[in-house]
Amino acid sequence: MKKLLSVLLAVALVLSMSVTVFAADEVEIALTTDNYGTYTGTAADALTWGDNSVLAPDTAIFSLKLPQAVNDGDTVVVHIKGNSEGDFRVWLLGADEAAGAMEKTCSNQFKASNVGFTTGDFEYYIELVFQDYDGAGLTSAEELAIKGPSYGTNLTNTRLDYVGVYYGSLADLDVVALAEAQPDIDAAQAAIDAAKAAVGGDVAALQAAIDAAQAAVDVVAAKAALGFTSVMSANDDLQAQIDAMQGDIVMAGFQVHIDTVNTALEDAKAAGNDITKIKAAYDAAVAAVDTMEAEGNGLPAVTEKVKELKTIINEIKDLHKAATAANAAAKEAEEAAAKEAEEKAAAEAAAKEASTKTTITVVVIVAVVVVILAVVLVVLKKKKK
Repeated sequence: MKKLLSVLLAVALVLSMSVTVFAADEVEIALTTDNYGTYTGTAADALTWGDNSVLAPDTAIFSLKLPQAVNDGDTVVVHIKGNSEGDFRVWLLGADEAAGAMEKTCSNQFKASNVGFTTGDFEYYIELVFQDYDGAGLTSAEELAIKGPSYGTNLTNTRLDYVGVYYGSLADLDVVALAEAQPDIDAAQAAIDAAKAAVGGDVAALQAAIDAAQAAVDVVAAKAALGFTSVMSANDDLQAQIDAMQGDIVMAGFQVHIDTVNTALEDAKAAGNDITKIKAAYDAAVAAVDTMEAEGNGLPAVTEKVKELKTIINEIKDLHKAATAANAAAKEAEEAAAKEAEEKAAAEAAAKEASTKTTITVVVIVAVVVVILAVVLVVLKKKKK
């Protein structure tokens, strides 16, 4: 996914491109010795002058004359393009005549590394607001300083290929930049709309349409990279639409895994308290989600869907937990019933045994009585005789 880095008031546009001038009243400073500044004390021959370019191979600072002075309270936008092997700073310069025309800082300072620059090609729109930074009582700045990244550190093969000055603010230029970029924005939106029409059809055709739309958006992105808020906002919106469609394609590829999870939930519900079947459904769902996470490469659409599917996995886990508890309760009830039946049988056996013993006792007693009576009768008979 393409992400647009926007920091502070200027952003580097990498790669060699033609200079983009948005404002008709942006005044170019010809990069010749005629426009070389005098406030820094650096000699012009310390630099290498080319065909409308200037190179500072190993110099602490140099300056260029502004087309017109920047007065107290005024704002300008400096448009520079070039190449450098190291960091650098830019600000407005004034001269303290009482101190022998000694250079004085007369604005906020721009530092390339603060907007992500390290080395290579660059193009910046830098907003500088006049201020008597050094407290020298100056009310105007007549030169533009290009200086090393810190005190005592020189520029390293810093080359300027274009310098222009717009006497106004970045907000003013933003309106102009948006108007200039609008045809490209409209073309990109048309390409996106065409791609949207292909959603739901052949995946290869949709991808081709998205690629075409992305190429159109890239044109806008190149202009947005110059740091103009309105163009950046338009680019963000266009890119978000493409990202969403790209997400649709990726999600289509993961549909089989999504279906696996949904089917696993249905199987788990249909399994009742069969924990073996529920566990099998759970394992299938987990494997599908793990595959999506591994192959999704952090794509937001996939991450969001994985979150949703994990709630289904948790639901299956809850079904397994409930089935396990139900089975445990059923087993406990079964064991309790079995124990009760066993105790009942034992009681019945004991009662039966007791009944049998009683019967035997009675029979014995009766038999003994009968024997006694018989004996008595025999005895009585003998006495009568």
